[in-house]
Amino acid sequence: MLVGADLRFVRIPRRQEACVPEAIRRRTTGTGRMRHLKKIQHRFKNGFREGTVAVSQKKRTQSAASN
Repeated sequence: MLVGADLRFVRIPRRQEACVPEAIRRRTTGTGRMRHLKKIQHRFKNGFREGTVAVSQKKRTQSAASN
């Protein structure tokens, strides 16, 4: 018997024809919001830098102009 919070997490049975590749592609990673994975992609692109502070744009342009 389901009561209270259990009702929210009842798994909806999928139809059998959902096994075709098109259906799998519709439900795969990247079709939803990807709240966490978008952050991971961005961190990967920057080499997983942590604990560093970006150089300000003013300092960057001044040092480039002096070279």
